[in-house]
Amino acid sequence: KRGTAQALFWTPGQGLLSRNSFNRSVWKPTLRNLDIKDEEGNLPTFHDLRHTFISTCLQNGIPEHTVAAWVGDSVEQLRRTYSHLLRDHADTHGATAARLTARPTPPVRDAA
Repeated sequence: KRGTAQALFWTPGQGLLSRNSFNRSVWKPTLRNLDIKDEEGNLPTFHDLRHTFISTCLQNGIPEHTVAAWVGDSVEQLRRTYSHLLRDHADTHGATAARLTARPTPPVRDAA
């Protein structure tokens, strides 16, 4: 049985912020302003952010059941999708994953 819940996000007109409204008004304009694109030159989707969040959590040792609860998945769903990041696979691929999620190092400039 579901109870009442208080909304976390509201539009400027005091309506609930929907996924479409968020994508159109917040997510995509922010990506454009920051010039963030994927390998093909497209704007990343909100699902890409979700995948990155889950992967980063699992790679950094946050328990599967905790991550599953945070993102609204069952542990079984999480394991099916992210099994390559769990347990022994994390040790094998951890260095690669760390490079993929690391912030780029700014270039060193000569003091001329």
